[in-house]
Amino acid sequence: DNSTIPNGNIVKWSWDVGDGTKLDRTNNSPFNHQYATGGNYKVTLTVTSNNGCVNTIIQTANVTTPSLEAGQDLTMIRGGSVAFNISATGTNLQYKWSPAIGLDRDDVKNPVASPTEDTRYTVTVTSDEGCVLTDEILVRIVDKPVIRNTFTPNGDGVNDVWQIEYLDSYPEVRVDIFNRFGVRIYASIGYKTPWNGTLNGSELPVGTYYYVIDPKLGIPVYTGWVTILR
Repeated sequence: DNSTIPNGNIVKWSWDVGDGTKLDRTNNSPFNHQYATGGNYKVTLTVTSNNGCVNTIIQTANVTTPSLEAGQDLTMIRGGSVAFNISATGTNLQYKWSPAIGLDRDDVKNPVASPTEDTRYTVTVTSDEGCVLTDEILVRIVDKPVIRNTFTPNGDGVNDVWQIEYLDSYPEVRVDIFNRFGVRIYASIGYKTPWNGTLNGSELPVGTYYYVIDPKLGIPVYTGWVTILR
């Protein structure tokens, strides 16, 4: 309160903080009030002088409610890495991850994780209002990608692309596919868009194709055969 009066004295400060709480005070000293939920609250102050004069002012208190959702647990290939993609809202949030082992940073929203064994990470966020929230995410480790040996790109929405589970653990992976004559018909750095069984937009014939998957991390390449069925 910064109320003033030209003559006399203010003797009563009546507060309505907008959430059903009302306070009558005998001085203008600052005080704290904790809101249970976020929102916009109309705060009303009514001051009364010693001769009965009354004046009222209304202001809005904007109360934010931080939120945190670490998301689903993740699976990655041993020797690879995975970037977190958590959801967090609040004002000037500060982040802290524990344990820090296997993380490129422990004080950012979405660090890159490359643990060597199954690890459960805890993230703690603190807003500038002092609100603290925590959540957990488990990173599981597998020894190799799951490479299917057949897929059916027939447009029925089921198994239409050559999906390789956990290959996104290798961001710089190179994927090459060759036909039976040794002609390369597909090449990709990274594998965010799985192969759909086409070459230059045209469907390739039913048959078996040879693949080479190079993680580009100094570890052995994966090779084998994949069959297109329609």
